[in-house]
Amino acid sequence: MMQWLSVFSPNKVGMNSMKTFSAICRAYLVFVFLGVSSEMAFSQATCPTSPGRFAATGDEVLDRYTGLVWKRCSQGQTWSGSDCTGTATTHTHEQAMIVAGQATGGWRLPNIRELSTLADFGCYSTLLAAIDQTAFPRAPRGSAWSTTPMKLSTGYAWYVNFDEGDAQWTSRGSSLYVRLVRSTP
Repeated sequence: MMQWLSVFSPNKVGMNSMKTFSAICRAYLVFVFLGVSSEMAFSQATCPTSPGRFAATGDEVLDRYTGLVWKRCSQGQTWSGSDCTGTATTHTHEQAMIVAGQATGGWRLPNIRELSTLADFGCYSTLLAAIDQTAFPRAPRGSAWSTTPMKLSTGYAWYVNFDEGDAQWTSRGSSLYVRLVRSTP
């Protein structure tokens, strides 16, 4: 618990985040008291946090907030008409850039700002990724690459950790998932 408190210090993230953290703690205690698992309560009660944000058409998803179009399935998965099937594949950063470069139709690897817009903290649970599961079914829990390099070291690049919904950086030799994006036509 002390680690969480230090992360949500008002000096680090502001008072609004502290209030949110406090509300989450109170809700968790209520759920524990009632015998409801926090994962079930939070994932069912708040996911997605912005209903109607995404418009899915086949294997594509339009983000009405950003105007970007996303592949509905992660690289390695296939859209079956109702679900993403198969297993999402992981790639080094160089491999991810090659995969994106070989995609036709204007698909590319997103930058960190674009990719971060998909993180939905309301969808986070121990079972599901922190992303809208209706728009992106069977989205893998784990991290997805962006094109954004770390400024201090070109051997590192930014990614979004969909286990929790935050952005981080790692060595370009790490194996992460790939989610492609394109601008609207």
